[in-house]
Amino acid sequence: MRASRSSATGALLVGRSGSGKTWVQRRLVEEHGFWSPLHVTTRSVDEGDVATVHVAPDEFFAAVSAGDLIAPMLFGASWHSWPGPDFERLCRADEPSVAICRPYEALLLSAVQPRLLPVWLAAPAAVVTGRLSARAEPRDLDAAEAAARRTHDDEDERYRPLLADVVASGDDAVVRILRLLGRP
Repeated sequence: MRASRSSATGALLVGRSGSGKTWVQRRLVEEHGFWSPLHVTTRSVDEGDVATVHVAPDEFFAAVSAGDLIAPMLFGASWHSWPGPDFERLCRADEPSVAICRPYEALLLSAVQPRLLPVWLAAPAAVVTGRLSARAEPRDLDAAEAAARRTHDDEDERYRPLLADVVASGDDAVVRILRLLGRP
């Protein structure tokens, strides 16, 4: 059974590539004192990524095999995971937290820990296209990786009806998420 929104302590941000998830995460961390688990990935790391580190694929797979990285998943052409202690801290949900997830991860985490609220961050297709074009990061410029990311984004879109909370990407997205979490 889901806890009331006002008792939620953390936001699990979900949405298409370019929907503004990293921007919202950064604002919640820097301006509102939220904590974010370390995100370990095999993709190149963008300058503005919050709590994100790159590791080589062989290091990533070794850390997963050793049990040091939890819940590995493939998105686009890159692997993503969380360190075990950060994942456990996120699941305790005893402090304001924000994590970027795929929808199936967010749904599972919120089922295990109802104080983690999955929020779909929505942006019009033209806005997403403009952001991805302007971003010009390696993950967006490599045609094969960009195509894989679009395919996974399209697959993720099927989960959208399962997420009760949808917030429009934009200047008031942070305020709306804070309200969902019962914070002033």
